[in-house]
Amino acid sequence: MGAGHQAPGPQAPAKPTSNLFSVRFTSLLFSPPVYTTYAEPIHGDVIEELDWSVGIILDTLKTHQLDKNTLVIFMSDNGPFLSYGDHAGSAGGLREGKLTSFEGGVRTPCLMRWPARIPASTECHEPVCTIDLLPTITGLVGGELPTRKIDGLDIRPLLFGDRLEKSPHDAIMIYAGEELQAVRSGEWKLHFEHDYLTVAGSPGRNGRPSNFENLMPADITQSGIQGIASRHGYQVAHIELSLFNMKSDPGERMSVADQHPDVVSRLSKLAAGIRREIGDELTKTPGTEIRPAGETQKF
Repeated sequence: MGAGHQAPGPQAPAKPTSNLFSVRFTSLLFSPPVYTTYAEPIHGDVIEELDWSVGIILDTLKTHQLDKNTLVIFMSDNGPFLSYGDHAGSAGGLREGKLTSFEGGVRTPCLMRWPARIPASTECHEPVCTIDLLPTITGLVGGELPTRKIDGLDIRPLLFGDRLEKSPHDAIMIYAGEELQAVRSGEWKLHFEHDYLTVAGSPGRNGRPSNFENLMPADITQSGIQGIASRHGYQVAHIELSLFNMKSDPGERMSVADQHPDVVSRLSKLAAGIRREIGDELTKTPGTEIRPAGETQKF
């Protein structure tokens, strides 16, 4: 469920680098007849309407006496689009945001409600992924998983409040496009050397990105990191091989790679396995198990 989208906006007052270029800014949507709590910014109105719409769903389940035995999942696909400032939200102290492999980009809240099965006030701090929803829900309904290899794992033991359970993932591989940029295993996260996006200046306002007045947007056909940076108020930065402890340093501020070469070696070996399977553009490694995306055929 979402309440926002990106829409074409006015072009920045800068000379284009080609004949085909575009600047985009975020457009947050809400329903004025329902909520006009905040005049500026409208981010508050969006949050109010999200709250209202979720309430409507929960009230409807209760009306039909389905609420106690219905699993409701509320989650996000990525962190905040930080360049857009008051239209972006907050990463809550985590490093960077959307479009990056740092925690601010990939770690998002997930709320699950099922009064008949999930104990109230249960908290889980183990890392799981949206890819785990398929095998988990399949197990809940007594279905059969596909015969093809999938990466998601059944997280029902975590879901039902067993505080001794750990994530079923030995490691979580974090890709940006076709680049394997980081690997998370237990309390450790290893970033491989890579470029990343960071806000170019002060966050923007009113749906415009940072440094809007000085943008020099690249050709819209340039979809790599440099093109994205030029159109969305970011600049390209670089991180060397870095190891972070997610318990003591969730903000990924202080690399401890030199102090823990054994952990770096172990996570690097885990990453090498997935590189062989599905490839990695950073190391120019071709994948041996890449298959075409699934398609739905009309009969």
